[in-house]
Amino acid sequence: MVAIMNLGVFFEANDMSNRNASLATFQLAYIAFFPTIRQNLPETPKLVFAEILIYLQALCTIICFIYSLVVNGIEDYVFVWNENRVFLLCLSLTIINVCVVVGMFLAHKLIW
Repeated sequence: MVAIMNLGVFFEANDMSNRNASLATFQLAYIAFFPTIRQNLPETPKLVFAEILIYLQALCTIICFIYSLVVNGIEDYVFVWNENRVFLLCLSLTIINVCVVVGMFLAHKLIW
């Protein structure tokens, strides 16, 4: 859910304060997932797969922040979703993440 809201930042007006507030909130939400994941899994010093998925989504937030810095101050900025490569990259990463999570859930319920 947070990943989908993160994609919505691309559709916001070219106002850096609103974008930064949204992106900071999403980064904090991703960070808050880590203790929850660690509490529900056996102790391990290694990186778990769920954390990798969260890092991927956090990467999308960082990419969106960098993109916001690039377009900041452009007066005639118009967002066209199907022509924006940065948005399409973040959208692709989000879709891959969702497919992996759903696939793992189905594999867990049906196979394991």
